[in-house]
Amino acid sequence: MKNKILEIITPAINRCIDLSSESKTTEEKEKVISSLVKNSQNAEDNLVLAILSLIGEFSQNKRKVFLDIESNGWQGSSVLSIAAMKDDGQVFSRFYYPVEEYNKDATDFNGLTEEKVIKLRGDGCMYVSCFINDKDFHKFMGDVDTLICHNIAFDYSFLPNEITENIKNLFCTMKSNTKYFSGKFPNLKKTCEFYGVEVDTEQQHQALYDAILCKGVFERMKEEDINYTHDYLIPTKRKK
Repeated sequence: MKNKILEIITPAINRCIDLSSESKTTEEKEKVISSLVKNSQNAEDNLVLAILSLIGEFSQNKRKVFLDIESNGWQGSSVLSIAAMKDDGQVFSRFYYPVEEYNKDATDFNGLTEEKVIKLRGDGCMYVSCFINDKDFHKFMGDVDTLICHNIAFDYSFLPNEITENIKNLFCTMKSNTKYFSGKFPNLKKTCEFYGVEVDTEQQHQALYDAILCKGVFERMKEEDINYTHDYLIPTKRKK
């Protein structure tokens, strides 16, 4: 009986060890797992998926999210607007008041003055006034393990630890495209133009619209190798 069990499970274990190898990129792993989910042919394939799920390499419930934050300045300032769009279409989009005084340089850049935030929140707004108190966002991000942003070092710096500790994969549509811009960091508009993603400049720097643009760029990039890496978190002083 023991030999029979080993005969059944050993090939599946070896496949999992190979797939979990550090030499495999996240994109390569995703392609193999996606193929298994769609085309599982036998008990061994199902066993591979079960083992990968147990060791945290695979979950059918985990999601990608495209996120953009408009803030009242650099790291440490308040979030004025956040938008997150999951790969299954769910959207989280809200506006907040800053804890500190409004930063004119920031509001000149993103247009989120006090009057604009009041208007965008609308009469009878039922959610919290400050981002740091918004537990609804924590719930929204509960099934997310992949974060995709344009200038991810900036957006990531505003996320609380309770959220970032669950993020396994990171992708930056800005830093991943420096090779096409002579090593420089392309802003979102230039990156969209490069990939043929249409941009309405009047809507730019609105968090939800920028998250949509980021998703558009990522979708165009999927034909290339997608390398998820925490190296993207090395900060840059350039604006997104």
